[in-house]
Amino acid sequence: METSVGTGRMRPLGKWVQTTPLLAVAGTSFRANEVRRFVEAVRLAERQGEHYGVRLERERGNPHDPNAVKVLGYASCRRLLRGVRQEELHIGYLPREVAAELVGPVIDAGHVHGAELYDIVVGADGVSIRFFVLLPVDSPVKDWRARRTASLATDPDRLTDEQVEFIRTRSLGLYRNTRLEQAEAFKKIGDYPAALDSYLRVAWLDAQGVNNAGTIDGEPSPRGIAFTQEDRFLAPGIVKAIAQASNSLKIDAAELARRASEAGLRERRALGKLRPPVDDEDAWTFFAGPVAEMVATGTKWRIRQ
Repeated sequence: METSVGTGRMRPLGKWVQTTPLLAVAGTSFRANEVRRFVEAVRLAERQGEHYGVRLERERGNPHDPNAVKVLGYASCRRLLRGVRQEELHIGYLPREVAAELVGPVIDAGHVHGAELYDIVVGADGVSIRFFVLLPVDSPVKDWRARRTASLATDPDRLTDEQVEFIRTRSLGLYRNTRLEQAEAFKKIGDYPAALDSYLRVAWLDAQGVNNAGTIDGEPSPRGIAFTQEDRFLAPGIVKAIAQASNSLKIDAAELARRASEAGLRERRALGKLRPPVDDEDAWTFFAGPVAEMVATGTKWRIRQ
């Protein structure tokens, strides 16, 4: 049976924004004693109404990872005759792939950063400690992740290693989500034409009924199906984003249809040997009506100057 502790969502003082998805502390199994003590300290701090949380600390010279970032857990507790004391423990590491992205533009560049403990889940299989990395709301690098995602997508015909793998394994639902992440990154950094084109690629994939075919021992399942018409759907958020971009950029219906067709051609090239079942004209027809209705409402993005 699982139990959750440390769910108070305590942040450092100040105004912060989350700059990563929800992460799990890596390497906790190698620091079992420290993790156990941290869990006990957090439970006590919760009962006493004291502060607890996590913070990050660069570990230069780590022989296994040049980008290593330690996660330190802390909790304040009241002790009889000794007042309030804070215990701090090294409970694991920032996940390696996140550290590789974050260290250069944020930590080693000297920008202020923090962390927010989301929860601690204690179960039969061990302890999972989840958290977010934070940056000050006025940080000049708060969009670092979006900028990195966008920088990897500046060439619309270039695939990331992750996208290549998703196509190879016919995990097209996951591939579709990478396109959505790119669209949102372009929007966040203010590249609105690129955002629109990326949202159109997402809509085109949705019209194809993309599916995760599944893998067996890392290889595509021979029975897996990459496209199923039952999985075709119109995501309201995508329809709205396309309409808002069209209105914000003053793009008419003919130009939008042209861009949608180009988005489809690029996706066909990206998918290579996979054969999407719906032609580009039918794909556009699938979502053109709802987009036109949303365009007519006049909805727009708040354009960043």
